Amino acid sequence: MKKYCQFFGHYKWGDLGQTFHDRDYYRYIFNIIFHQAEYRVKRDISDCFYDKVDDFAFCGSYEKWDKSGALSTTYLFAIIVDKKVGVIDQNMNQLIAPEYEELITPIESDGIFVLKDSNKNWGAINAITGQIIIEFGKYPYIWGFDHNHTLVCYDYESDNTENTKRFIIDNQGRIIKSSTKYFTIFPFYNNGSKFIVVKTKKDDLSGCMIINRNINLLDKENPNHWYHPDLETVKPPLNYSQNYYGAVPYDKMDAYEDDPDALWNTD
Repeated sequence: MKKYCQFFGHYKWGDLGQTFHDRDYYRYIFNIIFHQAEYRVKRDISDCFYDKVDDFAFCGSYEKWDKSGALSTTYLFAIIVDKKVGVIDQNMNQLIAPEYEELITPIESDGIFVLKDSNKNWGAINAITGQIIIEFGKYPYIWGFDHNHTLVCYDYESDNTENTKRFIIDNQGRIIKSSTKYFTIFPFYNNGSKFIVVKTKKDDLSGCMIINRNINLLDKENPNHWYHPDLETVKPPLNYSQNYYGAVPYDKMDAYEDDPDALWNTD
């Protein structure tokens, strides 16, 4: 039996903003989180955080019953060290090394964090087991895990169409549903809805279907109220070597390759 506490957020260097580099503030945060612990223990842990990390955000807890019937709790923290993000527990044990550019925390999931590495590749790691759930670079973009499911984009998309190129993946990295069956799959990470919204074909609102996030099967029942989710198109990275018309910008040096001094006579 496991209990997953809700925690969510998208963190990268400069975005945490949870602390003020003040030791008393660290102690205040730990007094709130570990209200059942002795003050000296909280003080020592908060001082350790202050000395070793540049910033941190509390991401919630992971609870698990062991075979003896005892409940163990792991408190998870997103941290920044030297402008890189990672994950540690309340005892400063490193769960995910602080070597990533960005981090998306899970919601009601198995402690699976979505991360972007220094090569701008996205992947997903289970912080509790250390297992790589989604290999880095396999997909151009991954949304966060929500109720043990995530949405990935398997190819870049265009603003000119709603025909998304996406998979829904479970907490084992298995593909559950894809855009080959549904014309559009909308993001569902932390959108406040109990459903994953998809379109069966273009401009056919009556063909919308929904999925309850707590089960793995699509359900044809309509939601209680219709809302307009954001498609969040995944575009390819900009190529700064090209101008707005897709051509390489003109360089005067090309015209005077054999006589660079001739540039002094041009505007």
